[in-house]
Amino acid sequence: MGENLPSNTINNYELFDYFKLLGKWKKFIIINFLIVTVAALVVSLLLPQWFLATATVLPPQNQSLSSSMLGGASSLLKSLPLGGKLGGAGSGTYNHLAILNSRTAMERVVTKFDLITVYEVSDKSLEKTIKQLRENTSFTFTDEDYISIEVYDKNPQRAADIANYFVDILNEMSIALATIEGKNNRIFIEKRLAQRQEELKKSEEALKT
Repeated sequence: MGENLPSNTINNYELFDYFKLLGKWKKFIIINFLIVTVAALVVSLLLPQWFLATATVLPPQNQSLSSSMLGGASSLLKSLPLGGKLGGAGSGTYNHLAILNSRTAMERVVTKFDLITVYEVSDKSLEKTIKQLRENTSFTFTDEDYISIEVYDKNPQRAADIANYFVDILNEMSIALATIEGKNNRIFIEKRLAQRQEELKKSEEALKT
């Protein structure tokens, strides 16, 4: 009867087999390792590098601007029987992400940074350039109610400049929209005041009669 070999002896035999197998395929393993390493290096050198620039901004407070432009007229309206809410006045708020994603904002960025040339759009198409710009940008609200603007570009300085320019556009268009909103509110209030004054005048004449 043969004797049972100790378990450590069996493990030694298995380990020896592993080393023997590695020695047999050593040349093949080394060649493949070198090929993969060189291929990865070549790909990394050929592929263009992309840089990410991030700008974080607190949304402009449009409501306060609209309210200040209304002045004392809004408090005067509270005492008049206007029948509830100001149906013709604006709400004082609008979507800041919609401003950033608007075609107007995209066209301004494309024009300022000559992105048609930068993106090498073959047919000089503005639509294709705007589409590519949208793919390279991201606008999101953070948990702290800040707006995060992310821009990808092959040039780190241009990526930062585009992100900052989006901030400028947001501020500028927010102020412009708030100004228009305040003006529309003022015009609406003036019309309602004139209407109520005319109604009061007619009521006084009716009472005299």
